[in-house]
Amino acid sequence: MPIKGLLDQCFAESELKEFQRGDLIYRQGEHPHSLFLLEEGLVGLLRYSVKGQEHLLRLFQAGQVLGHRSIIADEEYHATARCIEPCKLRVIPRQRFEGCIGQHPEASQFMMRSLARDLRRAEVRSIVVTDSEVLARVAATLLYFKGLNPEHHWTRTEIANYCASRTPTVIKALGELEKRGLIEQKGREINILSQEGLCSLTDESEIASTL
Repeated sequence: MPIKGLLDQCFAESELKEFQRGDLIYRQGEHPHSLFLLEEGLVGLLRYSVKGQEHLLRLFQAGQVLGHRSIIADEEYHATARCIEPCKLRVIPRQRFEGCIGQHPEASQFMMRSLARDLRRAEVRSIVVTDSEVLARVAATLLYFKGLNPEHHWTRTEIANYCASRTPTVIKALGELEKRGLIEQKGREINILSQEGLCSLTDESEIASTL
């Protein structure tokens, strides 16, 4: 059975829940109780450092599953899932998900591949963050965010949290990119004027591999 069919079957008797921007789906440290399928909206996975600094680890868009890693690992959520915009999610109990995985080896293989891809992205992103200058990281983040959801008004703080920087530093970097004619800022809105110019500041293959 195709993976989409398996997901549809697993979520056949799911509960549809609606969340507003800023609502939490689950919190870091909670025990996993459910599996979530994002039908509409955008969700950010956040982790807080011991100093209280917020880090945006990754983003989920419509059609993606979240919460599965902690269930499979049988450990507490390692991060907090927060709605970046209004969302609709299908929710099934952990027991139903585990039963579905047990009955369908294809679903188990799909989840293993998904986890392997997540690990690769995390490893590559760690290298990019370590080796790249702030300007390159901001450029890469803009390309990623705009490619993921061009209509969303990404905040300077969201950009900073994703590229392992601080909001004042990102504001300065955006000013430099605007000065070079690569972007345009209108209030909160950031428009890309030259995708090629932003790509020239960083490694396109590294950007693609972190998506």
